[in-house]
Amino acid sequence: MLLSTIGEWIVANGDPAADRSFGGVVPAYPVFMFVGIIIVIFFSIIKMKIKKIPLREFELAIITVVPIGVIGGSIFGKIFIPGIEWYTVFFFWQPGMSLFGALILGTVAGFVIFYVRSKKTLISVWVYADCIIPNILIGQAIGRWGNMFNHEILGSVVSYDSLWWLVDSIKNKLFYFPNLAGFELETKGEWWTNISEWSNWKATSGPFQGLSLENVLNWKMGSEWLVNDLGDKLDPNIYNYGTIQFRNPLFLYESLMNIGLWLIITFVINNLGRWFSPTKPWDLEPKAYPGWYNKKYKSLKEQEIVGINTQLPIKYKKVQIKTKAGENIELKLGFYQAWNKAFYWYQPDEQKIHEFEMALNEKEIMQTQQLSRLTKIKKEHKQKIVKSKADFRNKLSRAKNSNDKQQLLKSKKQNFDLIYQNHQEKLNEIYALIGNWTRIFKGNPEFSKGLEKLNNPNKYFVIRCGVTTGFYVFGYMLIRVILETQRRPEELFIQNSFVADFIVLTILLLLGIVIIIFAQFIAPYKYREVNWLYEKSY
Repeated sequence: MLLSTIGEWIVANGDPAADRSFGGVVPAYPVFMFVGIIIVIFFSIIKMKIKKIPLREFELAIITVVPIGVIGGSIFGKIFIPGIEWYTVFFFWQPGMSLFGALILGTVAGFVIFYVRSKKTLISVWVYADCIIPNILIGQAIGRWGNMFNHEILGSVVSYDSLWWLVDSIKNKLFYFPNLAGFELETKGEWWTNISEWSNWKATSGPFQGLSLENVLNWKMGSEWLVNDLGDKLDPNIYNYGTIQFRNPLFLYESLMNIGLWLIITFVINNLGRWFSPTKPWDLEPKAYPGWYNKKYKSLKEQEIVGINTQLPIKYKKVQIKTKAGENIELKLGFYQAWNKAFYWYQPDEQKIHEFEMALNEKEIMQTQQLSRLTKIKKEHKQKIVKSKADFRNKLSRAKNSNDKQQLLKSKKQNFDLIYQNHQEKLNEIYALIGNWTRIFKGNPEFSKGLEKLNNPNKYFVIRCGVTTGFYVFGYMLIRVILETQRRPEELFIQNSFVADFIVLTILLLLGIVIIIFAQFIAPYKYREVNWLYEKSY
C-alpha cells in the first residue's frame, strides 16, 4: 500500500535511520563506499599491469590517499550544516559526504606521493593519474547507490506512477526525510513507536522551531503551509515535511552517466590515436604488420616479416594457409600488437639514443656549472656591496666639509652603478646560456622535440599521457553541470549557492580542457626527459 505522509511511513516502517542500513544493522553508505574503492583499486591495478608499472607506489598511495579522501569528503560534506557538532564532520558513515571534498584532498595527497616517487621510478605523474583517476568514475557510480539508501541526491518532484520503470525497492526510497534535528529525538528512546506523544514534542531549534512532531510528519498536501515560531512560512518542497513527495532518481542518472563516461574514456579516448592516426604503420611498411587491417598482407611467412627493434617481444598469431602444395603456417599481428610494434614498444637505434644522451648530458653538465657559477656570482656581488657600503661609511666619517661629502656621494653612486652594471652583465651572460628563472616553465623544447622525433619518427598521432585525466575532469564536470539544477541547495558542491557552485564547476570544467591541451600539445614538446615512462618509455 502506498503511504501518503512521512508519519504514516514511520508508523509502518519504524526508525528512518534503519532504512539507511542493510537489515537495520550495517549502514549502507560505507558499504557502497568501500566496494567502490575496491573496484577503483582493482581496475587501476589492471591498467598498471598492462603498462607494466610496479605497484609499490600505488600500494603506498592506497594506505595514504583513501583515508585522507574519505575524511575530506566527510568534512566538506558536513562542515556547512547549521548547528552540527564539530566532531561529527568526521563521521563518514553518516549522510552528508562531499565527492568534491574527497577528490580534492585525495588528489592533492596522491599528487604529492606520486610526484616525489616519480623522481626514483622515472614514471610521469600523468601516467599514474591516467591509470587511476578515470576509474574513480566507477567508484562514484557505485557510491551513488549509497545515496539512495540515505535518501539523498534526488531530483525534481514527480508522480509515483511516472516511476513505473523502476523496481519497488528503488522507487520507494525516492523521497527526502525532513530534518528532525531540532526535536532532539535521540533523547526520546524509540520515539517512532510513541505516536501518542508526537503532538506534545515540539522542536526547540531548526526550521521547525515551535512546531509539533505530529504537524511536521502528518501535514497533508493542500493544507496551509506550516509556520514556525519565527514567522517563517515553510515550503514543503524544500523542507520535505508531511506528504511524501517522490522525486527523480538523480543518483541513478549520475551513476549511469559516470559509467558511460568511464567507457568512453577507457575504450574510445585511449584508442583515438590507433583508430584515426593519418599515418598508419602498415601503410608505411606493409610487410612489418600483417593483419586484417592491412590491405596488402593479411598474413605472411615468418621470414617475410620485416623486423623492427622493440623493447619487448612481439607476439604473432599462427594461421594455416591452404595452397596447392598443401598447408603453410603463416603469422599475423593483432591490431594492438601492431601499434605496440610501431610505436608503444618501438625502440630507437642504440647509436642515436647514445648520441642523444651524450648531448643531453653535456647540456646538463653545462647547466650545473653555470648554476654553480650563478650562485658564486650572486654571493660575490652581495659581499662586494657590503664592503663598498662599509668603505663609504668610513670615508664619509672622515670627510672634513660638505664639499667632500658631496663628492663622496657622487662617487658612491657611480661606484654602485658600475658594480650593478658589471653584475648584470655577468648574469645576462649566464642567462643567455641557461635562461633565467622562467626556464622552469619553458622546459626544454629543443631536447623534448628531439626526443619526440627519436621515439616517433613516423609522426603517428597518439593520445598522450594526461589526456584521459583531463577528460575525466572535463567529463565529470559536464555531468555535474547538466544535473546540478535539479539538486537541493544543501547538496551542491558550494552548498546553498547556485551562483558560486556553477562558477566553481565552470572553472573546473575549463581546467579539464586546459589539462587535455597541455598534455596532448604542449608537454610532449617541452617537458619530456630521457628514460622516463610517458605514453611509452622514452
